Amino acid sequence: MRPSISLAALLFPLAACNFSSSPGDNNNNNPPKATFSYEACLLGCGLDSNAIAAGGASTDISFTIASGAAVTSVSTSDPNIATFVLTSGRSSVTATSGKPGTAILTLNGASGILGAANVQVAATSKLVLDGITGPGTILVAAGSMQTLHSTTEAAASNLTLIGTGAVKFTYSGSLTSANDAAICFGDCSSFVGTPGVGQVSIDCIDVHTTLDVQVVAGSAISTIAFDPPALTVPSGGVATVAVNASDNGAPVFGAHCVWSSDPSVQISVNQLSNIQTGPAEKWTISAPKGAWQATCAVAGGGPKQTLTITAN
Repeated sequence: MRPSISLAALLFPLAACNFSSSPGDNNNNNPPKATFSYEACLLGCGLDSNAIAAGGASTDISFTIASGAAVTSVSTSDPNIATFVLTSGRSSVTATSGKPGTAILTLNGASGILGAANVQVAATSKLVLDGITGPGTILVAAGSMQTLHSTTEAAASNLTLIGTGAVKFTYSGSLTSANDAAICFGDCSSFVGTPGVGQVSIDCIDVHTTLDVQVVAGSAISTIAFDPPALTVPSGGVATVAVNASDNGAPVFGAHCVWSSDPSVQISVNQLSNIQTGPAEKWTISAPKGAWQATCAVAGGGPKQTLTITAN
């Protein structure tokens, strides 16, 4: 039996800006015929209640203008705070941040100014790593690709800042970057490791945090456990089992099952074990009516465990 890996399992959740259904932004200096919103939020969020992370973050700002008008260029009141570039479709602007402050984005047309808006740039005061709940060393399986995503927050009300590019990741010890092979969105970075100790340094101008990582070989993983311990598959359907690997009680991210079973048992992964999604690797299983068994062996010479499957 050859397990299959779905594309969905390789895509990690996108944790972007503070999603908002704000209709856009009309600041006091903005002619009523133009409205603006950040495209990074699913439904658009206003410029007046959001800010871009200082230090080189980029994001797109969409705008609407009076019918029949056309934007020919854009300008900034202070390029040290933010610069703006009109996109090829001429319906949005790419903003790139500099130092904290407020810069005025102006839309220019053949007959003059078509609209303007204040764009706020704020300093990051806190970096939040998705999936990391506290201090301490995390364990990852050797050779597994792990993805880190950092959210930038400002001091004011823990406001999530908008934009990608202000956060820098560096690796040391037994860790190396895997960004060339990763699918990654937002301020994120991927790495792989060989057995040993490594560290990830995450920086955003004056804010700095680190993550200590111990990379363990498959043969060093002590136990695996199924959740649920035995699986019941409904008639004509599928069921999901989570596989949790640990080393002396500590969860191991990235441990991967290599399954063996009767060819009638179909097993496919729907969530890889990853720092963002959690240590459990989740598998979807289907089988003809009857009693079956499937054995998971952790890749790299790790422990084995047999799952009992009852298919109705």
